[in-house]
Amino acid sequence: MDQQEQLEEISAWCKEEGLPPDSSKEAQLCLLWHALQCTTSHLSKVTRDLETHRSQHLAEMAEVRKSLEQIRFFTEHKNVLAQEIQDENDHLKEQLRRLISLQDAQISEVAKMLYQQGLTELIHSSPSEQVAYLLVERASLLETSELTDKLTGDGNTANHMGTGAQVKSTGVSQAAHKGAPRHGQSAWKKLFGLKSSQNKHTFIPAEARFLAGQESSLGRECSRLERDLEEGSRRLAMAHNEIRRLTDELESAHLTQRAYEPELQSAQQEVEQLRQEVEKLKKYEMVELRKTKELNDRLDLEIRALRNRVRSLDAEKTSLKQMVVSLQEEAEQLKAALQEELLTKEVPVKQATEMTQVLYSNLNF
Repeated sequence: MDQQEQLEEISAWCKEEGLPPDSSKEAQLCLLWHALQCTTSHLSKVTRDLETHRSQHLAEMAEVRKSLEQIRFFTEHKNVLAQEIQDENDHLKEQLRRLISLQDAQISEVAKMLYQQGLTELIHSSPSEQVAYLLVERASLLETSELTDKLTGDGNTANHMGTGAQVKSTGVSQAAHKGAPRHGQSAWKKLFGLKSSQNKHTFIPAEARFLAGQESSLGRECSRLERDLEEGSRRLAMAHNEIRRLTDELESAHLTQRAYEPELQSAQQEVEQLRQEVEKLKKYEMVELRKTKELNDRLDLEIRALRNRVRSLDAEKTSLKQMVVSLQEEAEQLKAALQEELLTKEVPVKQATEMTQVLYSNLNF
């Protein structure tokens, strides 16, 4: 672009700004200088606004990063707490499962013992009913032992009493059979390790007449019965203690289960609350991320617009500088022409000096 085109563009721009076409060069220079100052001030303002927006954007990004760090920290804390609650819940479930399996094994063992001893009717009974039955069997066994002792005393007097002793022994034996438990044929003999019922035939009334000649064998039989009675009592006590222990463990397991039920429920509620909080945090995080993205997009658009504006202002500034340089050259040319005209027309020196000062002041302005 040559100088003539630049001058034409300057004239057209001055005309658009409202300056008459026949205005002086000083007026055009003043208008261009005013436009340059306005452009420079606007450029400074836009630059300051850009810096302000940039600092606000950085502060908002720092706040967003801080919020994301807090959300990440709360999420990790929530995960750790949920894992601890889940581990504790699994431990409690495993402990409860172990107690239930132990209880089932003990109940199965007791049922197996009862089945082996022929007490199948007690398998489905409660522990209290089983203990009551064993106590009744024990009382019956003690009563049988007492009758046996009485029978032994009657046998010792049989050598002196003859037929009276036989009748008395028969009555005692019948009383002993009446005092025996209803399940004496199989249940309590098998349970307490006693001999089979055929060893009892010694006390059948048909054999009572031989007691006078078998006092020593009767003593040994009584000793054996006493040992069996002691063994049965011992086994009864062991069975009673075992049943009591199983009952206590069962009650303890039930109490433990009832004690842990509120904690399990509270843990489940806490897990549900944490799950809801996680959902809320996820939703909040998505909303915040969407807002941040929208804000970043808007700021990017503003920054691009400001950059385009700065580029346009820089271009205008460059064109205005070029215009000022051209106007200064033109002013120099006008000054030289004016001096020549003053010399040719012999204008007074004072007037020429004043006009030169005016031109220099306009150029400096």
